[in-house]
Amino acid sequence: MRLNITNMDKALIIAALNFRRCDLFKAIDDSQIFAVTLSDGSTGYCCCMGNGGEHYGLALYRGCEGFDTYLNSIKAGCAVNPLEMFEKHMTFHAVNCDFENAADCLIDKENRAYIKKVASEEGIRMCRSKGWPDFHVMDGSFHYGGIPDEKDRRDMILALQAACEVSRRIEGLDFEQLEDLGFTDDYATDCGGKIIPLLCLDSDGTWSWDKTPTPPLTETKFSTPVFDSPSTTFKIRSMEHRGTFECCLVHSPMPVAEGDMQYYPVELLTVMKPQGLPPFMPPFIREQEGWETETLDRFATSIIDSGMCPDRIETDDERTFALLQDFCDKTGIELSETDCAAHIQELWMFMQTMLG
Repeated sequence: MRLNITNMDKALIIAALNFRRCDLFKAIDDSQIFAVTLSDGSTGYCCCMGNGGEHYGLALYRGCEGFDTYLNSIKAGCAVNPLEMFEKHMTFHAVNCDFENAADCLIDKENRAYIKKVASEEGIRMCRSKGWPDFHVMDGSFHYGGIPDEKDRRDMILALQAACEVSRRIEGLDFEQLEDLGFTDDYATDCGGKIIPLLCLDSDGTWSWDKTPTPPLTETKFSTPVFDSPSTTFKIRSMEHRGTFECCLVHSPMPVAEGDMQYYPVELLTVMKPQGLPPFMPPFIREQEGWETETLDRFATSIIDSGMCPDRIETDDERTFALLQDFCDKTGIELSETDCAAHIQELWMFMQTMLG
């Protein structure tokens, strides 16, 4: 983690150290979430981690998209295979404050010294066990060390302060009193409607307490990009179509690093059936504006260059089906859904082993 030494970062460190010191994770677990009104008036959802004794931290999920991440994260362990679990993580959107032991944290010497200086100036005694704060942001396939966006930093400070207020308010309460506040120990569901505490920092520096229902899981819809390349379409339609390909959009298990940011490129992974061998390996592509068009263009070029055009493409992934629908309609390739793209899973796990 690299921090720019600013007043905002100092406030972030103070809020993090105070949160760690209050040991909220000893009182509530990751099912007992709470909400906070953020600086722009939207709602952030907070999850305190550490009740199991392994991972100490606070996660902030912004709005409905962020809360989808919380709902998906509590189900991630139910994924049927490693690829499904990995791809679920590629949809996460969250701002995290985690805590590590001194021997395990990746904070450089300059920032360690700064954190210790802030703690000393504020009279905060750092916890010996997992007392070093570290921050990171998950934004889909893009992950950031530290919190580069000022709004995210401001809202994480607010979330950490709200967590300290929660710790103060619930101290000494019994189970029934916690439930009365909204801290029930059942997990939120995809249907939404779980009533949880909502905290709002007033202008006088005091906290107002209310309650709010959790939102339902957002229904994911994938759009179909138009494949607009007449010459390429003609070439593929003119080729002999034979055999079946199994295709799936997957992210590389190995990220690409750019400073404090790293991203996981996406590829339309393809294998031939029944051999389970890739006919070609299109390059991984950064998910940014126009990536769908680039993916289809590269896929089409690979088909032409290899001389291998399938009669049929199968996929078990809705996003892949949507991506390929117009392409297959125009190039004369049958597109169908299958229950399990087993060959794709095997190839991705082989890649994970080789790149890991």
